[in-house]
Amino acid sequence: DDELRRLPDDLAGLPPAFDPDGTVTGSTIAPAVDGVSALLVGAGAPGHAPVAEILGVGRSAGEPLDPTGNLTQAAALALAADEGGIGAVAAWEITEPTAAATLLAVDRLGLDQALVNRHGGTLAVGDAGAAEELRLVVDGLARLGPGEQLAAVSMGPTGAAVTLVGRP
Repeated sequence: DDELRRLPDDLAGLPPAFDPDGTVTGSTIAPAVDGVSALLVGAGAPGHAPVAEILGVGRSAGEPLDPTGNLTQAAALALAADEGGIGAVAAWEITEPTAAATLLAVDRLGLDQALVNRHGGTLAVGDAGAAEELRLVVDGLARLGPGEQLAAVSMGPTGAAVTLVGRP
């Protein structure tokens, strides 16, 4: 396990997100980092199963005052073709522009928090900007078991994107 990404089981023991005087600390917003990721999508070679399959993609324009970027609509579009819906998703990798926005996303989607960013999200590893959505998929696939599904979520006031990926 990457210790930088691991949160304690009891979050109550973490230091407060704000200093006593109310100023923001490093745990309240994801710092910008350099990042590059790539995802090659193609059919499996004859006799070889693909590593993963894209099961659905949903995108939705956001509203300036909505930090989740109309996430519920994007998730509905991504999960539309999947019979299991939200309950079939084994892991959710969600960008964390702020801790509050991520908690709002978890609430709006009705997710079990234990399935979200299990190995650390943006607040733990930094915000990779344009590479963030692909980083979510690549990191998530590395930990996904056979037959499991991953939902990678990128969100912000300008909109939201959800990519549903499954392991054969």
